[in-house]
Amino acid sequence: MDIWNLLLVLLAFVVLVLLLLTVGIIRKLNELTELTAGLRPALPLGTPTPLLEAVTTDGATVRLDELSDGGAVLAFVSPSCPACHSGLAELDRLTRTPAAHAPLVLALVDGTPEEAGELLGNLGDGSAVQVAFTPRHSNPSMDRYKVTSYPRYVGVEADGTVGVTASSLEQLHWAWADRFAASAHGGA
Repeated sequence: MDIWNLLLVLLAFVVLVLLLLTVGIIRKLNELTELTAGLRPALPLGTPTPLLEAVTTDGATVRLDELSDGGAVLAFVSPSCPACHSGLAELDRLTRTPAAHAPLVLALVDGTPEEAGELLGNLGDGSAVQVAFTPRHSNPSMDRYKVTSYPRYVGVEADGTVGVTASSLEQLHWAWADRFAASAHGGA
């Protein structure tokens, strides 16, 4: 009978260790969920986009409720974001898609013109990327679009609904490959 008591104690010890490991794993998963919250889509796909009216650097007013047939790509960027710097030149290529599918491409900069000088230097001469300065502290666009990390790309369908959200241009190209096929492959 001593062997049975020993096995029972050993089994209880193993169950207790497994229980503690399970609790530890659950805590780590909760921490990971909090850390990755900014990587979730900014807005659910298919939902109407929030109101957006921005004045570009050339003085034009851009409104999402006046979209062309190609829809729009909104690029939420920050001067302090290294991925935004490298992505802006690639974003410039999106503006060179065939005219029938060319979307409005608007870079919404969370900063001032002075802060964004180096960032905007990544746009080529004659770029069709429209730029608007929308500092988070004085413009509700970042909050309306639930931007929690940079860069954030939102593809807006011609009907004003969210077609894609992405945290990289590669994701945007992949999700909207039919619209940006020429750009994604370096053409037109």
